[in-house]
Amino acid sequence: MDLLKRLKENHILIVVYILIFVFLIFQEAIFSPDTYGYLKARPNRHPGYVIFIKAFEFIFTNYFAKIVVGIQLVLGMASVHFFLKRISGILSFNKLIRSLLLIVLLFPFFPPLYVANNICSEGLSYPLYLIFITLSLEIVLNEKKKLLLFMSIAYILLVLTRGQFIIASLIFAFTYLLKHRRNTLIKSNLKVFFIILFLPLFVIMADKTYHKLKDGLFISTPFSFINASAAAFYVSNDTNFNQIENGDYKAIFKKCYKYLSEKDLLLSRQKQTNYKTYYNHFHNHIPQICNQTIHQFSLEYYIEKHTAQGLDINPAVANSYWQSELAAQSLFFTLVKLNFKSWCNLFFANIKHAFKGVILFFLLLGFFFYSLFKLLYSKTKDYYILFILSALILSNAFIVCFASHSIIRYLFYNYSLIFITFVMVLKIIKQKNKRIKSK
Repeated sequence: MDLLKRLKENHILIVVYILIFVFLIFQEAIFSPDTYGYLKARPNRHPGYVIFIKAFEFIFTNYFAKIVVGIQLVLGMASVHFFLKRISGILSFNKLIRSLLLIVLLFPFFPPLYVANNICSEGLSYPLYLIFITLSLEIVLNEKKKLLLFMSIAYILLVLTRGQFIIASLIFAFTYLLKHRRNTLIKSNLKVFFIILFLPLFVIMADKTYHKLKDGLFISTPFSFINASAAAFYVSNDTNFNQIENGDYKAIFKKCYKYLSEKDLLLSRQKQTNYKTYYNHFHNHIPQICNQTIHQFSLEYYIEKHTAQGLDINPAVANSYWQSELAAQSLFFTLVKLNFKSWCNLFFANIKHAFKGVILFFLLLGFFFYSLFKLLYSKTKDYYILFILSALILSNAFIVCFASHSIIRYLFYNYSLIFITFVMVLKIIKQKNKRIKSK
């Protein structure tokens, strides 16, 4: 009887996936400024999606966009199904919870995100993220160590596509260590722990090797601090110029600050108000602050400098991307140190925006610390799940808010995890009430 029910459910799901595929495949492929960055294999783009999209462009030329949308839809539907079935099995979800979870999982394929129709990294990273989370939970919770190779591949491909998830494996490594703290020295447990722990190092080396082969520089993808420096510039003031020691960095800061001030793109140029308003202004103008000012001016400065030194244009451009990243990194720490209170207030306003207020944020923070406390003397699976999910949600939000602005494009990956987190909390409360009544 259960088998027949599962078969019927699978048939319904397949029909849903086919209908979604048919509907979305006839929608236009979406080209954004980021799309052209991947197509041109710019140094500031992670290698995963560059290789993916360039392969299809090479094979299918003028028709590659529709093919990419089709492939992203197939991968998306397959990963949603895989996540839904495996997670529902691990957590024993009923039909209602499975149905609601399916809706949350499918949301990114429709407006405003259109992740499969958008020729951008989300079309590949979203399926990879769902697969990575599913396999990692199977390994940590159900001891399915044979899945370690597949989980590692999913993680490597994911982080080479979207670098924001690099610390996700460390959460699972810590949880695995916590779970096996009394028998850590068993060889098989140590093997699993160290493989998961050192996956980020492998990704960093792979990323650097890609840039060495393509750009001639053994560097990580240079865009993290270019993004992060936007908030640091936004809260800066003109006296900060005197605290910058490097001559190149001084010149870049001076030019960027002058332009941002003229365009009223600095906190000091706004009417005195609260940090929610300041953040909204920053949030709405980050392309002008980051891409069109800090990044553009830095690149122009270093390209001019390198070409004057006799470098050919291609190595000059590659070097300029890296030098711009180093300049942004140095300026970030200097400006944050000099304007620490303003930067912290803006960062917290960013966090509040990410969670649509402080309530959800503090609830998740509470779930994180409560589950961690419980796991110190308990091995209950529900607390492991609560800890992992809350850690993944919070860590991604902190990384996004540190590096950029909290837009849905960077945060949607964990919407299904937020839903599951509250399902688990309700389950824990229900079980506690049941135990109290039974006494």
